[in-house]
Amino acid sequence: MVSIFPAVEGDMATCLLQIATEGDRGELAFLVALMEAYAGQQFLYPILRALVARLEPNDPLLKVVARVFVQSGVVSGEFGYADLNAERRGWIQPWLEDENERVRAYGQKRIRELDANIASETRRAEIDVAMRRMAYNEDVRGEDE
Repeated sequence: MVSIFPAVEGDMATCLLQIATEGDRGELAFLVALMEAYAGQQFLYPILRALVARLEPNDPLLKVVARVFVQSGVVSGEFGYADLNAERRGWIQPWLEDENERVRAYGQKRIRELDANIASETRRAEIDVAMRRMAYNEDVRGEDE
């Protein structure tokens, strides 16, 4: 599907959003499975938001939705994952102002997870950079001698 439709936009986005807001259980399961192929891209967020608004907090489909949020394609640089998660944090921030309590609660949960991931990935990247500098007898702080 991704090779045929690399982005969800236009009529396809409208159709998928309609499934998210009006679809039956089987259609929702299909939609979530389809979205897994898109590696958590930003254009999925309105559809994910509509799904979260409909699903009960303990619904098993929310576990699949969570996988959609954490998937990523290729990132670059030592801080690639930290940067990606910071960007995604900005994408989900508006959810905190949503009129639907489920969306607000899910947004708060995702932001806490993203903040923890950003901190973890930043520490990991800083350690990797320091270890690489040590291996080449460079100043670990990156300062000139």
